[in-house]
Amino acid sequence: ILDTVANTMRERIRIRGEIQTLTAQQKLTGLVIGLLPIGIAILFQIMSPGYIGPLFKTLTGQLLIAVAVFLEVIGLIVIQRILKIEV
Repeated sequence: ILDTVANTMRERIRIRGEIQTLTAQQKLTGLVIGLLPIGIAILFQIMSPGYIGPLFKTLTGQLLIAVAVFLEVIGLIVIQRILKIEV
């Protein structure tokens, strides 16, 4: 019985390591996709400050930013839940 339990525990540890290896790329992809809009906004601000300015100064722009941030957070939560695999 102890040999069976020990083998089961070793298998779980091995499988957990495999899962972490296989999901590492997806975690990084989720992080990059989550940070991409922020990077693009910074790039636009540097290249052409007047282009992105109304997004922060008008009520419509601020509402759009709020919705975008909310959807980004929801997307990151969904990605994390998908990648959370229990062994």
